[in-house]
Amino acid sequence: AIQNNLLYVAMSNLDGPTCAVLYQLKILTTAVFSVTVLKRQLSTTKWGALVMLFVGAACVQYGNSVRASTAESVGDPMVGLIAVLSACCISGFAGVFLELKLKDAKASLWLKNVQLALFGVVFGMFGAFYKDGEAIAEFGWFQGYSPAVWAVIFDVSAGGLLVALVVKYADSIRKGFATTISILLSTLIGVMFMGFSLSMWFVTGLVLVLAATFGYIQPDAPKPKPRNAGVV
Repeated sequence: AIQNNLLYVAMSNLDGPTCAVLYQLKILTTAVFSVTVLKRQLSTTKWGALVMLFVGAACVQYGNSVRASTAESVGDPMVGLIAVLSACCISGFAGVFLELKLKDAKASLWLKNVQLALFGVVFGMFGAFYKDGEAIAEFGWFQGYSPAVWAVIFDVSAGGLLVALVVKYADSIRKGFATTISILLSTLIGVMFMGFSLSMWFVTGLVLVLAATFGYIQPDAPKPKPRNAGVV
């Protein structure tokens, strides 16, 4: 909830492309928290791949935001910058903390999902009643729930379960790779079925993301064994 509110403040004070690019810094903040909180070691090659992933994701998001942007920001750029950087830090820490809890928990993955979802339900209900309380009281909670809306709900729910599985059996950094690749696939689907056109930003981002993914999954070079000081 805090992260979403920060993003709202950021988008109110920054133009769309700038906000989209800066928010991709969550890839690097996730890596930093993985090292500091989980004591995970990343080689120079993996750090390079993460930086390349950030640049690739930023290129794709920048191209998409430029196409969708229709108005300039009229807010305070410094406030927007602080808000989006704070959202990146919260996103990175939340992802790593979720990984820590899922991997160390004795409870099942399903029970953990229910426990974590309760917080979202509470905050979501407060927001719903604050914004649409009168409409809910008059027309009921499920007003406007068409089959398409239910399909989206189940799709998002399945996606949330898949994210939990990725975090539990892989890690938060690989989740970042998967999220970026999903953005690429969504854009490609838009090109094939919705008449979108490929921009140079997207092609550049695609190449960088694929190169970063290939570089990250490569095994680290073995460390040289120390020489035995007693051998002459």
